[in-house]
Amino acid sequence: MISIRGAKVDHATLQRWVIRFVPLIDESVRKRKKQVGSSWRMDETYIKLNGKWVYLYRALDSLGNTVDFLLCARRDKSAALAFFRKAFRENDLPEKVVIDKSGSNTAALDDLNREISEDRRIMVFQIKYLNNIVEQDHRFIKKRIRPMLGFKSFHSAKITITGIENIHIYDDETGSWTTHTASEARENAEVAVVGKKAIFFGGYDFNGKSSKIDIYDDETGRWSTHTASEGQYGGKVKVVDKKAIFFKGWGERSNGRSRQIDIYDDEKGTWTTHATREARDTVAVVGKKAIFFGGEPSSQIEIYNYETGSWTAHTASEARSFIAVAVVGKKAIFFGGEKYPGQYSAQVDIYDDETGRWTVLSHL
Repeated sequence: MISIRGAKVDHATLQRWVIRFVPLIDESVRKRKKQVGSSWRMDETYIKLNGKWVYLYRALDSLGNTVDFLLCARRDKSAALAFFRKAFRENDLPEKVVIDKSGSNTAALDDLNREISEDRRIMVFQIKYLNNIVEQDHRFIKKRIRPMLGFKSFHSAKITITGIENIHIYDDETGSWTTHTASEARENAEVAVVGKKAIFFGGYDFNGKSSKIDIYDDETGRWSTHTASEGQYGGKVKVVDKKAIFFKGWGERSNGRSRQIDIYDDEKGTWTTHATREARDTVAVVGKKAIFFGGEPSSQIEIYNYETGSWTAHTASEARSFIAVAVVGKKAIFFGGEKYPGQYSAQVDIYDDETGRWTVLSHL
């Protein structure tokens, strides 16, 4: 994906993305992970961290579905307890657990069985051949970790391994990948998420700027296509409530920045289009309103009430470009900007969403 866009990215940047986004992916995967069986196989494997060994505790059910995992600095009773407590929180209590000959795992399960009512106590088995399934499954993790030549920090190792395990869980859940042919080939498309739908829009096709919008519904697994009011490149999207608002961009018919705003209502499944007086490049949300402003030196501000679907216009105290905005409570404060090249504005326009009124301050 990066090479298609012609970008050069350092491996350290990719690692920062992993650190930033894997916890969010893990949260989503855990919500979607199917219920596992009541017979677990538990084992731990070794991971090299800064020249020393740390231990990855893992468990599968009898069908090979991932139950849970936990990276620990030590291989002892407290680490095994931490793993089992985490696994029990995320899944129902198993009927039986198969482990190796490790005394620490046995001691941890004995402690946990004392905390559980007698009718729900877990049967513990130490049968080597039954544990082959989880020992073989370690290969998937090792295969991905081996090229990394070890980790430098525990935090980085924990998050990276979480990402690898999530890939494995995804494979367990579906067993396959699916492919969809988009409405047209294009590059530099954008994506937005509203409700349970992923919306792909904009970019260049073979003929110029694309007007096609492809929508994937995660609930039904179906795709649909919408033709926007005009082909656009470099557009923006703002998701408010259950609506996705597409604006800005360089328009095909506009021969410059587009005045067209396309609005998708996820609740109704409908599209509406609004043509602003002038091209807009910034939006601020306050209350139930999306306020469009900015662009070339302009005094025009247009307000979309996404509860009623209505539009109103306001003329600011003076025309200017590069306006900044701050939303504080129920007020949107517009300030700064450039009136003419090298001449900057001292005007501050304040919109109060509770009263619907505008006030102007001249900041000296």
